[in-house]
Amino acid sequence: METPLLGDFCKLYCDTGSSSTPVWTEWGEIDGVDCPDLKRNSTEVKVRLLNATPSLPGKIGALTFTFAYYPGFDDTNYRLLLTEFLDTPTVRKWSMMTGGITTSGSCGIVIPSYIEGIPYHQKAGEVVSHDVTLKYGLKKEGTSWLEPEWSTIS
Repeated sequence: METPLLGDFCKLYCDTGSSSTPVWTEWGEIDGVDCPDLKRNSTEVKVRLLNATPSLPGKIGALTFTFAYYPGFDDTNYRLLLTEFLDTPTVRKWSMMTGGITTSGSCGIVIPSYIEGIPYHQKAGEVVSHDVTLKYGLKKEGTSWLEPEWSTIS
C-alpha cells in the first residue's frame, strides 16, 4: 500500500483531450483538494426479530471534488473553469493523484465530473479565490459509461 504523504505534493489533473488521446493538465493554482463524500449509500432493514437495525450496502453516492482556485496564475485553466461553468458544461475526467499522473507508483481516484459551482470570494486583505465543486457526471467512452475508479500508474 502507500506510505503517509504530505498533501502539498499531491496533484489535481483534468483530462482536456479525447478518449483515444487523453491530455492530462495539472491544476497547480489550487489549495485543499477534497473528496468529502466518498461513501456508500445504504438502506436500513427494519426486522422485528433483531434488537438493532442492520443496513444493506447500496451504490456509491454522487461524488464531488472540492478545492480553492486562485485566479491569476494560469490563464488557460481559468478560462476553462469560467467557460465550462458559464457557457458549456462538459463532463471531463478529473483525477486526485498522490504524484505525477505519468509517474510510476502514483495513485488516486479518477472521476468523470463537471463544474457544479465556483463561488467567488473577494474579502479585503485576502487572496481572491473560487471554491470550486466538481460533481460526478455521466460520460461515455465508446460503448462504456465511465465510473469513479482508483488508478495506480504502473
